[in-house]
Amino acid sequence: MNKEKSIPIPIGHADEAAVDGLLSGLLAGTAMALVLILGALTMGRTYGLALLLVAKLILLPGSGSALGQIPLAYFALAHGIYGLVLGPACNPGVKRPQRLVE
Repeated sequence: MNKEKSIPIPIGHADEAAVDGLLSGLLAGTAMALVLILGALTMGRTYGLALLLVAKLILLPGSGSALGQIPLAYFALAHGIYGLVLGPACNPGVKRPQRLVE
């Protein structure tokens, strides 16, 4: 007298489809967020590199500024960090925390 309760196939399939849809949505949302963030980082890094090249090749050689004496590695690191911070900060696709207004 051991009767197992079985779930009708359409309901079981609907449950499985719901779980598959949930996991697919989470995966797609995570992938899209990564694409937006990495795109913003790439844009920022490119902008930082462009600033570095303009400064080192055009602005600093003729200006006589002391900034021209900074080693290229440090100068590149500073512009890279600037670009990596600026890219996501200026990209409208990247979600930022909302400011609390009191």
